[in-house]
Amino acid sequence: MRTIQYEIDDDDNGVRVDYYLMRGKGISRRVIIKLKNTNKGLLKNGEHVRTIDVLQTGDILEVNLPEVSRPMPVCDTIVPIIYSDEDIIVFDKPPFMPVHQSGGHIYHTLDGVYARICEESNSPSTFRAINRLDMDTSGAVVVARNQLVAGQLWKAVSK
Repeated sequence: MRTIQYEIDDDDNGVRVDYYLMRGKGISRRVIIKLKNTNKGLLKNGEHVRTIDVLQTGDILEVNLPEVSRPMPVCDTIVPIIYSDEDIIVFDKPPFMPVHQSGGHIYHTLDGVYARICEESNSPSTFRAINRLDMDTSGAVVVARNQLVAGQLWKAVSK
């Protein structure tokens, strides 16, 4: 589970939780609904908070993102990592490697490489490619490690 905390400042005093998350943090309505329906998904000062509740200066709003992964075949191919932190990973995809599994490409895929990395670090995660490249194209592929970051980046990254 990925936890993100926001301290509410004077500019956001009196703002509803949903408005703060959507407008202030770029979190999609879909993610907010999922958080609302997740046990301890949204907390204010350590207590359950509704999305219609109002935030006050000094409040700590905690967002807890549960992670569910889909079982997928792992790929032992080593793909260079350009950048990695707890929210994103950027691969230097080699040519002739598909980004996603498909009917004709199951085992030698970038999502399989990601599955292996998650398995080795014992941190389940769903593969969320923000940008995709054709199979025969090499280059940077940005992968969000959680739903929140995927929602924030999907319009911001391009080929």
